[in-house]
Amino acid sequence: MKQNELVVSVSKIEYIEAVLKAGADAVCICYRSFVKQHGDDLLSGLEQQLTYVHSLSKKLYFAFDFFAHNEDIAMLKELFLKLQSRIKALPDAIVVYDPGVFRLVK
Repeated sequence: MKQNELVVSVSKIEYIEAVLKAGADAVCICYRSFVKQHGDDLLSGLEQQLTYVHSLSKKLYFAFDFFAHNEDIAMLKELFLKLQSRIKALPDAIVVYDPGVFRLVK
């Protein structure tokens, strides 16, 4: 039988430690919230959070919580290439809302 997993979506990075200590199995960070906090340093901030979450043997999911417009496609392609090349460990899952973003991720 497959074990259930408690995933908590957080709007601020400061909440990650609290929800994991409260018993969450995984945390989901939303792209919009993360960019507001980290701006151009998005990948560095994500890498730090991955290291912390994995040190607790928990999982981190990253959600692209928006529907992309044509002008977003170039930015997303560049971001996915950077994710692949720069981050030591990719998020445990990437959550997408938009079929176009799904094609880019795949």
